[in-house]
Amino acid sequence: MSTNAPQASTDTVYVEAAAWVVRLHGPNRSRAVEAGLRRWLAEHPDHQQAFELATDTWNAANVRAVATPGGFRWKTAMAAAAGAAAVAVLVGLVSWMRPAEMVTQIGEQRTLRLEDGTQVSLNTNTRLLVEYDKSVRRVRLEQGEVRFDVARRSDRPFVVVAGDKTVTALGTAFVVRRQADLLSVTLVEGKVAVERQGNSDAPEVLSPGQRLTFSAAATTPLVDEPQLEQVTGWQRGVVMLEETALTDAIAEMNRYSTEELVIEDPSVAGLQVSGIFRAGDSRRFARAVAKTYQLIVVEQPGRIVLAGAGVN
Repeated sequence: MSTNAPQASTDTVYVEAAAWVVRLHGPNRSRAVEAGLRRWLAEHPDHQQAFELATDTWNAANVRAVATPGGFRWKTAMAAAAGAAAVAVLVGLVSWMRPAEMVTQIGEQRTLRLEDGTQVSLNTNTRLLVEYDKSVRRVRLEQGEVRFDVARRSDRPFVVVAGDKTVTALGTAFVVRRQADLLSVTLVEGKVAVERQGNSDAPEVLSPGQRLTFSAAATTPLVDEPQLEQVTGWQRGVVMLEETALTDAIAEMNRYSTEELVIEDPSVAGLQVSGIFRAGDSRRFARAVAKTYQLIVVEQPGRIVLAGAGVN
């Protein structure tokens, strides 16, 4: 069979690999089973990798059969118990190899610790996939914002994939934010390298305090040094703004609430907003801006409208 044949779902491959491991280490192992395994491994390159992962997990679980003059004898006390253990390993294997999904809803933050000790803090409306394997600790940021406090492991680099960009670190702390038309990486401490997949240019290496921003509106990425407490304000439940255009300030506040802030009069979009606001408290934000610039707040079902153009 061609190795380029269409491949079944990843979960299916993992289940098949785990099943082959159970057969190979079970009491009914035979030359026919071994030949079938060889044929399955030759069908597609993914099969070999899945089988290796399945074998590693099986060995870690210490569920195996040993050869005796009378055939195979299970190390466990009873064959039934061994069979149950094999099923448990099979189920656990598939769960372990499937990318772990971490999700927050609008207005929600979560802090979790991965199996290697790395701490991940998820901001509002974020989706993160964890895809660790033997050689690399890879996570995939589908959307949102995450702070990574990476456990140092020189033998297994830590890689964040966000679209066509990758961020590689060993032991460090950094924030990655991914939106539809923007991706930014802010280094808190340590060192990271950021590169575009398929690009032959040298990766961009950041120093602590630097932020690298890729934007659909710019042809080249921008490097600046924002206030770190402003970048990580969401971890304290606040949005920190400094001379931010009202339209951008509203977009930032809207990340944390299902009650949408709206500008009715385009002429006020460029008004500058500064201050510290509680994330998700759109009403108080609207009232503070309205008081500063003599605007009118109109509350409607599901949204808060800022109207009027009077300026101090």
